[in-house]
Amino acid sequence: MDSTMEIKEKQQFLKAKRQVRSLKLFYIHLAGYLVLVGLLVYNLLIVQGIYKNNIISLNLSVLVLWTVAIAIHAWKIFKEQKVFKQS
Repeated sequence: MDSTMEIKEKQQFLKAKRQVRSLKLFYIHLAGYLVLVGLLVYNLLIVQGIYKNNIISLNLSVLVLWTVAIAIHAWKIFKEQKVFKQS
């Protein structure tokens, strides 16, 4: 009986450890995203010259694609969590 309890506790611990690791990786991804958004917005403000339209298009493409990627990542991480848990 004790060994099954220990096995269940160990499995719960490993599951919790995986969840914490995936949450940590998400927040690292989010921090990188926020830094990139700041740099790209700044770049959009200062860009000049003959290639201005190309640079703006590239920057906006990167913003849209990474926003979609971060949204998918967030959905995968938080899909099982509820904002207001009911008993």
